[in-house]
Amino acid sequence: MSVLSLSRRLFLTSLALPLFLTGCGGGGKGDASNSRATGAAEFTINWPEQSRLIPTAAQSIKIALSGTASVERTVARPPAGTNQTTVTFNDLVVGNYTAAASAYPNADATGVVQATGSTTVTIIKNQTATGTLTMDTTVTKVGVTPATASIAIGGTQAVTGSAQDAANATVLTAPTKWTWSTSDATVATVSASGNPATVTGVKAGSVTITGTETESGKTATMSITVNADKGNLELTIK
Repeated sequence: MSVLSLSRRLFLTSLALPLFLTGCGGGGKGDASNSRATGAAEFTINWPEQSRLIPTAAQSIKIALSGTASVERTVARPPAGTNQTTVTFNDLVVGNYTAAASAYPNADATGVVQATGSTTVTIIKNQTATGTLTMDTTVTKVGVTPATASIAIGGTQAVTGSAQDAANATVLTAPTKWTWSTSDATVATVSASGNPATVTGVKAGSVTITGTETESGKTATMSITVNADKGNLELTIK
């Protein structure tokens, strides 16, 4: 039994989404019976609470093997308090396969894909398949709305971040995966994290608010103008 560890390219800490693949049966590489021999692939998925490997908003993983034969499994995120799921591919014909994993926002593997990864594996009798599968976000760009806004000193404005893939489809992201910054906190402050965030006017001026989707590392900006308090003018006409 071997481990194919999955880790994001952008995340240096080792995260566990191991794939265990095993080959079984007798005979050697040149054995003509290899075409009829079978093995098995067992996938153990760890669902850590904090992970850039499986997006926080993901509710299922679809694992597909294609090559000598084609088969796939959908694995729903386990209930709270459980962080591991195991799925086994039995009776795999000996040969070369591509293993692909995709993270989805719904438990039935529907919705816009949030992260993907693939690798090649070989099922050989009496040998262990090895390899590394790296999952990567499908987010290619993010946006912040509104693009511009004006508020008074002491006033607030909600700003919302959104993420899209290469086809401009919205990719669901967890609110906890958004961080925010302001170009000048003396003019306006912004919530450090969350989605939406709240901008609060401090003094007259203009600032740029930057939102970052931390799983993809993509950023977007919007402009806020803080208007000075004009006060009240009371006229008496006699």
